[in-house]
Parts: sequence; C-alpha cells; structure tokens
Amino acid sequence: MFYTLKVYLLIASIVFGATGAILLSLFALNAIRDYARALRAMARIAPDVRRESFANSRTMSRSREMNSRSAA
Repeated sequence: MFYTLKVYLLIASIVFGATGAILLSLFALNAIRDYARALRAMARIAPDVRRESFANSRTMSRSREMNSRSAA
C-alpha cells in the first residue's frame, strides 16, 4: 500500500512539476513580450536627442556660426 502511494506521489510530482514549468515559461514569455512592446512604444514617443560631437573640437565652434572668426 505504501509502495503504490509512493509511486503515485512520484508520478504526480513529475506531472505537476512539468506543468508548473510550462506555465512559468509562458508567464515569462508574456512578460518579455510586454516589456519589448513598452520599449518600442517609448522609442516612438521619446524625442530624438542631438548628441554633441567632441571629436572635432577645432572645427566646431561655441557659436552657431560656421566660421568662428566672423562671429567675433
């Protein structure tokens, strides 16, 4: 009697464990999709930020003029 109970408990734990793993992976997949969808929506809403380039500091002036000598 105890042997059959142990066998049934083993089978039930395998079945419910596999079912739980499948449900957990589906929940994680759904959360990842929602997060990716939110990132795409934020990328559409966020304005394009102009980044300053400091590589060519001699060609770029602090003034808006192209020729810095004419601005002075």
